[in-house]
Amino acid sequence: MNNDEGLSSQFTACSWPQRLVLLLAALFPLISVSVHSGGSILFTLLVLPALFYAWPERKALDAAEKRWLLAYVLLFVLAAVSLLYVDDLQVGIGKLERYLRLALLGVIYLFLRRMSVEAGRFFLLGVVAAAFSLGGQAWYQIQVQHQGMASGLYHKIVFGDMAVLTFTVMLAGALTVARRPWHYLLLALAMTAALYASLMSATRGSWLLLPLVALLLAWLYRDRVGRRGWVAAVAGVALLAGAMAFWQPRVIMEPMSTGVHEIERYLKNPKKAGSWGARLEMWGNSIKIWRQNPWFGTGIGDFQHDSKELVANGQSKNRLVAREFGHAHSIYFDALASLGGVGLLLLVLALFVLPWRHFSRRWREAVLPWERFYALSGLLTVAAFAEFGLTEGWTSRNPFVNPYIIYIAVFASSLAVSAARRVDLRLQE
Repeated sequence: MNNDEGLSSQFTACSWPQRLVLLLAALFPLISVSVHSGGSILFTLLVLPALFYAWPERKALDAAEKRWLLAYVLLFVLAAVSLLYVDDLQVGIGKLERYLRLALLGVIYLFLRRMSVEAGRFFLLGVVAAAFSLGGQAWYQIQVQHQGMASGLYHKIVFGDMAVLTFTVMLAGALTVARRPWHYLLLALAMTAALYASLMSATRGSWLLLPLVALLLAWLYRDRVGRRGWVAAVAGVALLAGAMAFWQPRVIMEPMSTGVHEIERYLKNPKKAGSWGARLEMWGNSIKIWRQNPWFGTGIGDFQHDSKELVANGQSKNRLVAREFGHAHSIYFDALASLGGVGLLLLVLALFVLPWRHFSRRWREAVLPWERFYALSGLLTVAAFAEFGLTEGWTSRNPFVNPYIIYIAVFASSLAVSAARRVDLRLQE
């Protein structure tokens, strides 16, 4: 897609170690959604050599990059220190492993940079393959196994969120690097498969990402779209909204109406929570826990322990929610209760604000189509996980943590490698 040379020639021009790294990175989107623990396996295969080989590359980082990568480490340190005052140490240690993975994002980023591999080009192919895999899994589980909804390897929320994430990255590819008719055809088919998987999962939280992406793209392309383009876009949105209001597709409207009913039922009787009502209960519990420990929380393993105490003290009325859930089903409320105000601030800075600033700066500086793809995909990935975190505690689950790490590291390192090569070519001229 708009290469000076084909992907196959780029691959054969690399050394064997570089080819291996490219394969690991390119396979990640597909393997992580198609093979149990596949994401963790590929993460491990990347991080082990990185621990020994990546460190010299840190000298090439600018001050903003150093602050960004250091923020992940500080978040891990804060989570580790919280184990000193946690009550449920065993659960806390399990959750700390996820924070350790996040802290290692910088090591993988440095490793990909030092290997000088522009993995993002091959990564896009892996994302396309992942979309078809997700669509196939959804079709099989719905049409063959006759399940009520598609859940993929792990859970319907993981499945639906990853489907929307792949759709978003492919949309970035269509806007930046697709040039030939077959590029658009392939991306259109894969994006359709991803949307089908998301709809069949009935993951309502993931659907909220789509209007958010539309708003972000409107902002990012505000200076590149002419008056006719804006008129066409507004007209298209109006037509889509009208069609949805008239058609009211059952696959979308039924889960949404169920959620509204659950909230109404919960407000009348907190003991009958449902999915959305349970979230309201957990978020309320998080605020109550935070008020007792406003600065540093109660520790990363204690949310369920503290929720049970709230029930025992009469401050929470839903015993089932306290017994069933070990996190707040929102990374923001979970961090607020577990790590306090300091932890929430550090989490938002590390996971979203600083990487957003990094990719935003690269977006403004991007010259080549692939650089625009990496920067735009990085921005949309950050936005996706920020939105996923509203209704899901993804920092507690490896099927979420691994994609966050690898997607961000691949797009950021590809930007750095591409920019370095562009500078080298200018110097040679």
